[in-house]
Amino acid sequence: MKSSSRSRITASLLGAALAGAPFGAIPVRAEDDSLSAVITTTDGDKVSVKLNEEMFLGDSSVYDHDIGMLTVALASCAYNNSSTPGQGKYIADAYEVLGFSKEKTALFSYSAAERNDPYGMSEMQGDSQAFTIASRQLGETTLLSITFRGTDSTIQEDVNTDLISALAVPYLDSLAGTGFAEFSKKAARGLAAYIENEPEIAEAANEDKLKILVTGHSLGAAGANLFGTYLDSGEFELGKVSADDIFVYTYACPTTCAEIPADIDYSNIINIMNRSDIVTELPGTFLIDVDIANGQVKYAEGFAAGQKRLFDSHENKSIVDWSGHHPDRYIHSLEEELTPEDFPTDRLEEGYSPLLADTSAQLIQKVTEDAEIGAQSLGDIGCSPKTVTSFSTSWGSCYAGLFPEEKLVIVCGERTDQDPAEAPALEELREEIESGLEDFLSAQDCKEGFRLFVTGEDLMGGALELLAADLLDSGRASSAYGYTFAAPALGRESCASSVYSIHDVSELVTEGALDREIIAGRGGRLILANGADSFSQFTKAHLSGEAPSPVEESDILVSVKGPVYAEVKQDGKVVGKAVEPGDGRDVTPVPAIESGESQFIFLPSDGSCNLRLTGRSQGSLDLTAEQLSGGGVKQVSGASIETRKVMELRPESGTSPAEIPLYVLDSEGQPEFVVQPDGSEKKYHDPRKTAAAAAGGAGAAAAVGGSAAFVIRRKKNAKS
Repeated sequence: MKSSSRSRITASLLGAALAGAPFGAIPVRAEDDSLSAVITTTDGDKVSVKLNEEMFLGDSSVYDHDIGMLTVALASCAYNNSSTPGQGKYIADAYEVLGFSKEKTALFSYSAAERNDPYGMSEMQGDSQAFTIASRQLGETTLLSITFRGTDSTIQEDVNTDLISALAVPYLDSLAGTGFAEFSKKAARGLAAYIENEPEIAEAANEDKLKILVTGHSLGAAGANLFGTYLDSGEFELGKVSADDIFVYTYACPTTCAEIPADIDYSNIINIMNRSDIVTELPGTFLIDVDIANGQVKYAEGFAAGQKRLFDSHENKSIVDWSGHHPDRYIHSLEEELTPEDFPTDRLEEGYSPLLADTSAQLIQKVTEDAEIGAQSLGDIGCSPKTVTSFSTSWGSCYAGLFPEEKLVIVCGERTDQDPAEAPALEELREEIESGLEDFLSAQDCKEGFRLFVTGEDLMGGALELLAADLLDSGRASSAYGYTFAAPALGRESCASSVYSIHDVSELVTEGALDREIIAGRGGRLILANGADSFSQFTKAHLSGEAPSPVEESDILVSVKGPVYAEVKQDGKVVGKAVEPGDGRDVTPVPAIESGESQFIFLPSDGSCNLRLTGRSQGSLDLTAEQLSGGGVKQVSGASIETRKVMELRPESGTSPAEIPLYVLDSEGQPEFVVQPDGSEKKYHDPRKTAAAAAGGAGAAAAVGGSAAFVIRRKKNAKS
């Protein structure tokens, strides 16, 4: 009794979860000859998709981003909404936008659709277990597409399909959820009717020119998953079609099988799953046998056939919270995933690249948060998935992959939260990484003559910098590139010239003084961020704005202490902030302002950027500006600060920091006073105007104050 009760509960939970899927999608017309389109979902998500022959000429077992975007859009369009019950409007329109003619688009179990059940099959008249079959020509290839609809919670038969799927039944040479198996068998009968009425499908199959695309979300994913196993099994004979020609992409697929044949490769079935989606774990356990005479009940753990592709929307996962199951989570995940376009290997030799820096930051984040997703991401940027591996060190794991055609090796270190007191010496960690990499290179038969790309943070980043330098110096690596973040001082000069070291300016300061050991050996490879909350934030900011130039030794580090907001401006545009953006009002003060600690800001010395300081409250300002290489130092102590008072430090090319003026600006943003080292202010006169006046005669010179260009304004008593 206890076991039977458990089975009923599991079935009820599955039905409840899957029935929670509303959703539809509204397609928009294609931008060109039906080879690309923008599809808008009922939630307003605009999904850009592509469709061309080349997408289906690759390995069906290797995830393809473009096929992913296409199928997640189709799977989301399979749903109806409250204003279009039974019509299948969105899926029909989506296929039409993509160049599938109405005459070759057949809907099944969309009772109100214009072309529902065009072949007069009585079992397709209702609204339960709906699917669509369509075909079109792509170059010399015929594409046959099948989209399964997820649960329509307003249709009891759909809910029942979910509920009975906790009971396993024989399916092909395996065991599968009852309702899911019925859905797949129903689609097989629909496909047989479609092919009988569209003879060119069989002709293309016999000529080895047919490709099949299968997709679905939720219950639709379950149907698509089992339908993929059906096609892979060879039970449905279709000319020369093999698993290489069958592309199955499912979204939010439940556990569909209890057993599958061990001798069939289902790797062309790719199940995209959200770790925060409870449905992907249901029903979980299948009831496979009941022996009433002996009072015995037999269960088996369920799974989805094929391979998993994971992401995580980081939401609460429970039977009462299905947020992670919504199609838009899957759409957004695919839109944000890395692709080969994010890692253009042909640009490695072009110097600092904001795109490659941002991809590096994302890779570190992904391998740190989730080992499987991290390894998957290396494949996404172009590494052969079969080569991707990881190895452990005393300071976290490293992930390695190979671009075979380019003989490019990538090594990415994870971020660790281990106690810094337990950190190994930098050279020791380099040796550990080298040992793990040696095993990887041997396995790939790639021991020398390879190109190398490294990325990592903190101690891991520093060790990878040293490793890149050593492999380059030894001649084993033909070239070395990379991006590291917050890496410590290296302790030696030997460095790879194309491995860029990105730091927040605050990391260059130890006990209030500039730590020049971090800079040593990194000339021309140091990139500085001004107060970014994270390196990912910094790299993304430079993707959408101006890219930073590698740091020169003559560049300037500014220390500011006082109640001011600081921002770096280039041609009037904010390109970097030491604190949160704002005009000095209605902005939460950053800790440095609240505690009275110094803020540190990096400025190029070429005159391209200015530092603007806006007063938050009344108080005093201390400022120090010095070159990274040493030399002249500018110091200002006790300058008066008031709310909304604006000061600006304006470096000029070739000017020593000691000579850089700190202006007080007027309401129009023009210099009004110049702040002196003791904090007092002198009236500013534009030298150009002074010269012009002098040219007009002595009287004109007297009008601008004779030979004196400044009028002293004493500083106010500062109030803290």
